[in-house]
Amino acid sequence: MLEIQELSSWIKIAKLDDVQGGDWLRVGIYAYMKEADRFWNRHYSPDLIVEIKDENNKLIKWTNLKISSHITKNENYSIWHPGDINMWDEAAYYIHLPRNVNADWTAKAYIWNQKKKKLYLDDFKIDLYREK
Repeated sequence: MLEIQELSSWIKIAKLDDVQGGDWLRVGIYAYMKEADRFWNRHYSPDLIVEIKDENNKLIKWTNLKISSHITKNENYSIWHPGDINMWDEAAYYIHLPRNVNADWTAKAYIWNQKKKKLYLDDFKIDLYREK
């Protein structure tokens, strides 16, 4: 079980005191884009970012995911797809934790909307997965 501290609706910090090296974090959020708010350049999409930091606040791992690209049916499996409109879908990914992770490390997940694009967001989660 992860202890999650919610700093705002779109920033979560997980204390990694219950994880083991080789575990996985799954970070996900549901998103919706209206037709009036559609943008065609996927680089303008808000990002779902995860930072893993050690006990000295040193950045160990940084990952990101373009949220709008995952609101999609994307039947052509294009990596450049900017996302579909008028549908809810989940943007999620897994982060493999390093073998040397310890109880003093933290994971911070947040939304970075540099271009101030409009998306509706819900159900922001961080979950722990461990191989049996």
